[in-house]
Amino acid sequence: MVVTEWRLHLGAHKTATTHIQKVLARLQETGPRRGFQYVPPEVTRRLDRTVFRRRHLFRDPRYWMGPEGRAASIEAIFAGHLDDRPIVVLSEENWLGGSVTDILAETPYPEAGHRLDYLRHLARRSRLSLFIGLRSFDTLLPSAYAQALREGPLGVTFEDVRASAARRPPSWLAPIERIRRLVPDTPITLWRYEDYRAHAHGILEAICGEPIEAVPMIADPAETRSASPRALARIEALPRGLAGEAYRARAEAIIAEHAVEPERFAPLTEVERERLRARYEADLAALRSMSGVRVLEVPVTAA
Repeated sequence: MVVTEWRLHLGAHKTATTHIQKVLARLQETGPRRGFQYVPPEVTRRLDRTVFRRRHLFRDPRYWMGPEGRAASIEAIFAGHLDDRPIVVLSEENWLGGSVTDILAETPYPEAGHRLDYLRHLARRSRLSLFIGLRSFDTLLPSAYAQALREGPLGVTFEDVRASAARRPPSWLAPIERIRRLVPDTPITLWRYEDYRAHAHGILEAICGEPIEAVPMIADPAETRSASPRALARIEALPRGLAGEAYRARAEAIIAEHAVEPERFAPLTEVERERLRARYEADLAALRSMSGVRVLEVPVTAA
């Protein structure tokens, strides 16, 4: 079949991406047949194994036959998972960056341009629409640090993250501008993570491109729920030589022991939070004036 439109949710880490993926999967499984088909991350991550990792060469010979061949080889990854519907919805948090630690970089998602280069090839053959949820760094930095720490040993502490943010408050402008330059004619729709809880219905309709009668009730994913400060302190103190599955097993066991603790990891001062919130609002103002970029307003309005 021929795909006429790819609707790609480039899920920034810690912006409800996993929840959105679970809702999209439920919508695919239940209710009436819809005008779009959703392909889950288990399939899209084949791109990560073949295109993004240098040690894996893209073995499809079409990939080396110019832009059209590259688009065809990328489409071939999805071919066995598509039906006759020409609109495909995808959602993946590893397209902007390969790890939640990319949020903690001085410039968030520093490899976004490199990792999304293949989008240019898809855009040559089909309509392409991009969707990204943004979040204020005053809550995103602690959440990303906590998630990164439970996934593996870090070479930095939160004090390093704090010092970097003080020197140069992180901004969403650079990664969005890189994507804009990469696919200048592709519409980009953005929304505030802070609005997702109350306005998930309208945001999901924007991603899918059609009305949705109701958003399925899905609990917050346990694997991305923030750990308590006491749990994180114990994880930070794990032996230096511990890594891989052994590290993750210990980290998850510690988190489970402290699961009933209501306190949230919120290490930033109010002055630090206010500075990061001000930068976030300045980013949103700049993005609203950027050509080809739409920031969903609340309540979400039709396109």
